[in-house]
Amino acid sequence: MSTYFGIFYSIFETAVAVWPKRRIRWTFLADFVDDMRQYGRISWSDLTNVCIIAVVFTLLRSLLTSYMFKPFAASMKFTPKNCRKFPESMWKFLYYLIMYIYTCIVLFGKHYNLYEDPRTCWSVWSVGMSVPSDIYYLYCIQASFYLHSIYATVFMDTWRKDSIAMLIHHVLTVFLLCFSFAIRYYKVGVLVLFLHDLCDVLLEFTKLCVCWKTRNNKKYYWPEVLINTGFLMFSFSWFYFRLYVFPYKVLYPSGHYAVRVHPEAPFYYFFNGLLLFLFAMNLWWFHFIILLIWRVVTGQSTEVEDTREVGTPQEEQGSEDVDIQETHKMNGTSHPVRNGSAKSSETVENGYVQDIHLRQRLTDNSSQR
Repeated sequence: MSTYFGIFYSIFETAVAVWPKRRIRWTFLADFVDDMRQYGRISWSDLTNVCIIAVVFTLLRSLLTSYMFKPFAASMKFTPKNCRKFPESMWKFLYYLIMYIYTCIVLFGKHYNLYEDPRTCWSVWSVGMSVPSDIYYLYCIQASFYLHSIYATVFMDTWRKDSIAMLIHHVLTVFLLCFSFAIRYYKVGVLVLFLHDLCDVLLEFTKLCVCWKTRNNKKYYWPEVLINTGFLMFSFSWFYFRLYVFPYKVLYPSGHYAVRVHPEAPFYYFFNGLLLFLFAMNLWWFHFIILLIWRVVTGQSTEVEDTREVGTPQEEQGSEDVDIQETHKMNGTSHPVRNGSAKSSETVENGYVQDIHLRQRLTDNSSQR
């Protein structure tokens, strides 16, 4: 096995070596369609199952949000801002946690050798080979969820700075899952899912702790401890699994070793290009984590926050004002309590009183005339 940076050099060397036999031509779209007809095996029933489960996910999330997540957030007396964020984070946390447990059962149970020796992903491969039932269910559910997530990102989730990138990620994930299933590269797909889902579990857990930190206008200590712990675990898992282990367990076997075992295996450049693009997106998202750490270290932020949601100071100030106004409406009060807000209210009130006096004087002068 090569060193970390040697992995990418080995992949580059292999890509150059196989170029004469796998040269990409100008008719690559037609070649892609022809190769899919020759090597791809995916039925309309498979696609129909994915679409149906995606609709079920959307309906289930709507029902849980309306009848469980929102009432629960209101009963816990979260801040208005956290009441808006809680349903999305709770939904994603439950899904990622359940699916991560199932992925671990699949990977370390019947297919335990895949993680220990990723080269076994390519030791047994043939066109249209049968897919084990546990992996088939895993693929159907995961592809359905990310298909649902395309809709949810636009119409249900909070819009963030990287929402466009999230859409690209979801589309790429759905396509990669369907493509790897059709070409029977599903063993690689199981590894990719395992290396990615833990980070999402920890991320949504940390977001939930942020919601729990402030309840009924009071801040609590233990959620703050869990926030810091969850963020550190999330940052470490992202770096370790997505940026460090991913090249060893996925990129190197697929980009270098697979050609030696199956010289004629199809879609070498296309499949590995998708995996490298996914790695690049993980690297790009990691800069948000670095940005947050930098904000905390330099004192620009006193707590863990999602830097993708941080806007201009005016936007943050306006959002804060709205939250405070909504909080006081919920508590049955309407007076401002923030620094500077009382002065602003007093100025408006004085101006209103002066205006009344001026109108009264004008009325008196008119009556005297």
